[in-house]
Amino acid sequence: MMNSPKFSNLFIDVRIIYMHLFSKHISNKLQCLDIDPFQYDASSGALIISGILERIEAYRFGEFKLRSGQTSSVKIDFERIYNFPDQLRLAISAFIDFPCTRASQALTYVPNGMEKFTHMVGDRLSLPVIDIDKTKDGFSLRSDLDLKLAESKDRILIAEDVVTTLGSVALVRSLFNEEKDVHSLAIMRRGQIDPINQRNLVDHYLLEREID
Repeated sequence: MMNSPKFSNLFIDVRIIYMHLFSKHISNKLQCLDIDPFQYDASSGALIISGILERIEAYRFGEFKLRSGQTSSVKIDFERIYNFPDQLRLAISAFIDFPCTRASQALTYVPNGMEKFTHMVGDRLSLPVIDIDKTKDGFSLRSDLDLKLAESKDRILIAEDVVTTLGSVALVRSLFNEEKDVHSLAIMRRGQIDPINQRNLVDHYLLEREID
């Protein structure tokens, strides 16, 4: 019975809910203590995200070319989460509980996978979302309204699903003035970050796991 799929799924659900409540407690405690959330690296979301990725069967095996240009035998398909409403709610809560999310004045994302997710987070926090489009040469702000938002907000968070080298996040960062306080938060880091992509950017991850 211990090895049955039903028992295993129940264990994952209990583990995820426990860690979600624990991370929420830590986040609230930090606010009460007036600790600068940008100086705190919340690691409790890692177990939540790890369980979610297992539950939605996000890992795909084969031969894949990643956005970084690298090839890999493993692909993490985070977009599968939209087929699992309960896991989606937990992932959004874990993302919101990370301190740098709540400290932001506006959200944006790496197209196209994180647009829907970022708008859900923005709706929960009543934060504006700066929309980005993918172009032939990279990325661009979608409209004049997005340009005005980008100019008026000083603390911006870039959302990403899976990071390998941070290259796509760096391209989005380049759309904003260098003086802006820009952070990024990814669901998962799977590879070695290229330091050049961290210029004028503070990168954060809910889960970090090296995958070849």
